[in-house]
Amino acid sequence: MKDEVLRTFPKGLRFIRSPQDQFISGLVRLREKRAARRQEGRITVMTKRTIDKLVKKGIAIRTLGLTVDPRVRKPTFPPSSELLDAPWDAYEADKYIAVNVDVVRRMFGSKARPSPHELWAEVDWPETPMPEHPKRILALYGVDSEENFAYLMRAIRAYNWDGAYILPKSCDIYNDTVQRVSRDTVFDCAYEEGRVADFIEFAKKHDLTPIFAMAPYMIRRSFPADATIKGQMHNGFRWYNWPADRPLGQLPEKFALFVSSGNFSLRFDSVPNAIGVTIPMHNGTPSLGVANAGTILMNALSLNTQMESEEMIPLPETEPVDYEDTLPREEE
Repeated sequence: MKDEVLRTFPKGLRFIRSPQDQFISGLVRLREKRAARRQEGRITVMTKRTIDKLVKKGIAIRTLGLTVDPRVRKPTFPPSSELLDAPWDAYEADKYIAVNVDVVRRMFGSKARPSPHELWAEVDWPETPMPEHPKRILALYGVDSEENFAYLMRAIRAYNWDGAYILPKSCDIYNDTVQRVSRDTVFDCAYEEGRVADFIEFAKKHDLTPIFAMAPYMIRRSFPADATIKGQMHNGFRWYNWPADRPLGQLPEKFALFVSSGNFSLRFDSVPNAIGVTIPMHNGTPSLGVANAGTILMNALSLNTQMESEEMIPLPETEPVDYEDTLPREEE
């Protein structure tokens, strides 16, 4: 026997009970299918924080969703409780939908762990174009792990780089796992997409020197068979094809760090005039993984350029907390 729906909803807020509802199935398809997101130009997002961030950027909300428990008359908890009577007063959207948490789990997957009172939304595709004169870019080829992709997006924001150039066989930038693991920093990352040939033209247009990150096992396959491979050690890294007219270790002012997954590694000579770099490893370790290696190299390259101090988030000054005082006490 189905649970009785006790809650009454205001006119204009539609309650959808079934996880198999046709509209809900369309939102599931948006989450699961990269092609659907591209074709419709929309994505699904979860949490009030994310929705507020996108609204502030001017992204239109197509569907605003509230997560409620319709089996009880008592108010649900924030943030849904604050919007239950008139969600249109807080957010402008084309549709307003209320569902229970089981429907939200179907829409966003069990890994999202939605709360029983979560806000969610279907929004227009957020466009974040590259700055006019980029100086530090991360190019990603074949980074097909959502977690690795997301950690690299976080590194772009943490080190204040100008954006990402997303190359073939990499994740979709607004994949739901990327959103979640990146802690929404993906929405603050400027990006451009294209083929390797497009990236080469992009680097040439903006006078960006390509820096090609390689795992040690990629070195031989990255050079012509008859090439003499000789790297130069500097600051703990081994550099290849360093320009003869530039002192070793003196980085170019503008560059693009090119990283790729081991499953889709490119030859070093596929990017003309690139500087190669490897992280020496011991004990037969084949690779650190693209996210670890990319972050280490981004940190090293950032130390050679000045970060904008106003982009740094200062730590708040707080008084020491007596955590014992924050624990609930039994009434005497």
